[in-house]
Amino acid sequence: MKLKEIKLDNIPLWRYQDYITKENPTQDDLLKCFLDLSSKDIKKIPLSHIDIYLTQIESVLKEEHELVRIFEMKGIKYGFIPKLDDITYGENADVTKYIGEYGSMHKAMAVLYRPIKQKIRDQYLIEDYEGSYKFADTMKNMPLSVVLGSIVFFYSLTNALLNSIPNYLQKEIEKMDSTQRLSFKKNGHDIQNSMRLVRETLEDLMPSLK
Repeated sequence: MKLKEIKLDNIPLWRYQDYITKENPTQDDLLKCFLDLSSKDIKKIPLSHIDIYLTQIESVLKEEHELVRIFEMKGIKYGFIPKLDDITYGENADVTKYIGEYGSMHKAMAVLYRPIKQKIRDQYLIEDYEGSYKFADTMKNMPLSVVLGSIVFFYSLTNALLNSIPNYLQKEIEKMDSTQRLSFKKNGHDIQNSMRLVRETLEDLMPSLK
C-alpha cells in the first residue's frame, strides 16, 4: 500500500470533530480521521507504515497555523470578518459561545467566515450576519487548516489583551480615590479572571495527541 501524504487542507472540520469529540478516541479513530479510511482499510495498512503516519499527524498538528482570511469551497469564496474592531454584539456573543468546544466549532466558523459579496484588490465585504445557523452546516466541510488558523488567531488576540490588562488597571487605579480603588481592584480582578478563563479554554482547543 502506497503511503498517503497527510494535509490539513484535505481534512474537513466534521471529520476532526467526530474524532476529537469521542469520549475515548483510539489510535484507529485517529488514523481513520486523518487518512479518510474505514476500519476495514485501516487493518490493511502495513505495520511499518503506522508509525510513519502517526509521526506525520503529530507533525502537521504542530505546524504553525496562520490565519487564512479567504478560502474557497464548492466555488464560493468565504472571508474572515474584515475588521474585528467592527464586530457586532451578536457576532461577538455567538463566536464566544461556540468557539469553546469542538462540537460547536462549525457554528463559530459560521460567525467568523461568510461569503464574500464584494472584493476590490485586498479589500472585501462579507454577507451581513443573520445568525450562525445560516452557514453552520456548510462550515462542517471547511478545511481543518483554516479552522486551526482562526483558533490560533483568537488565542493570540486574547493572550495579547490579557497581557495588556495589568498595565491598564494600574494606570486607572492611580487616578482614583481610596473607595474607588477598592471597587476597581475587585472588578479588575474579575476581568482578569474572565480573560484568563477564555485563554485557558482556547489553549485546551489546540490540537494535541496527548
